[in-house]
Amino acid sequence: MTEISNLTKISFNQKDNIKLVPKLFSGSIYTSRTKNKKRGQGLPSIKECSENQNIKNFVIISNNVKITLPTLESELLINKFNGTLLYWELYS
Repeated sequence: MTEISNLTKISFNQKDNIKLVPKLFSGSIYTSRTKNKKRGQGLPSIKECSENQNIKNFVIISNNVKITLPTLESELLINKFNGTLLYWELYS
């Protein structure tokens, strides 16, 4: 079974989305349909950028999960959010 089919299978249970967070941000779940190794690195790159000293309060909300970066502290939300919201602040 490929990683994509594993991801699709797990995604049907919204409570399992929170369990995917560490794997998605570490890059261990490869989700590029093209199989090009240069693709599918967006979330690990976002986590790496969130570790920049000039960024504070970095939050991602997607589906039913709120993720605080760079710690990957995750919270299951009661309501589903259709889409993905990225929020961050810069130190001045």
